[in-house]
Amino acid sequence: MMEKISLYQIWCFALDRKLFIWKIKTNSKMAKPKKNKIKGPVKKKKKIWLDIIAPTEFRNVLLGNTTLKEDSSPVGRNIDVNLSNILNDPRKQNIKITLKISGVSDKKAQTEFYKYEISNSHIKRMVRKTKSKVDDSFIIKTADNIKLRIKPFLVTKNRTQKNVLSAIRKETKDTIIKYAEKNKFKDLIAGILSGNLQKTVKENSKKYFPIIVSEIRVIKKIAK
Repeated sequence: MMEKISLYQIWCFALDRKLFIWKIKTNSKMAKPKKNKIKGPVKKKKKIWLDIIAPTEFRNVLLGNTTLKEDSSPVGRNIDVNLSNILNDPRKQNIKITLKISGVSDKKAQTEFYKYEISNSHIKRMVRKTKSKVDDSFIIKTADNIKLRIKPFLVTKNRTQKNVLSAIRKETKDTIIKYAEKNKFKDLIAGILSGNLQKTVKENSKKYFPIIVSEIRVIKKIAK
């Protein structure tokens, strides 16, 4: 006699069959190899060599060179240079000049002055407990209407009173403002590089107290 099959057995058999078919379909999908997309040739961007030229205040000397991608622009990029390398003067090794690239022509990057700064370590070496320092920060305008922030720095021979230091600070500020008003920007920078402005400040301030150090710690061009 044939064995009777219950409805439950039929349902289990059908469920097992569906699961078996689903596994076969899943495995077949996973086994299919992926089609590799054909990519076009990658175009490499050419690099251009540019000579970096110092501004007229630094006699347009060649500072070095840099690379540039053909579709990019270096305009606005800042470049830090040690002043001793520009002037070939080891005595200026504590001064950093920051230049800004202003344009490119004939594979030459033209620059303009942005900042002059004496290193903090050099400033600290000039200060002693037995002496007084005078520093300040203010804005000046040159004869050709260039605005700059300038920070003079002076050291007295011995320690002195606050009212004397205030008088020296005022004299220093007045001297620098008048000097800037009489000179164009390039002549002002030339006066700082040669030490002429610092010498003038020292001569005018020593009537209040002997001065042993007279420096321009920072001078920075203010954006228009």
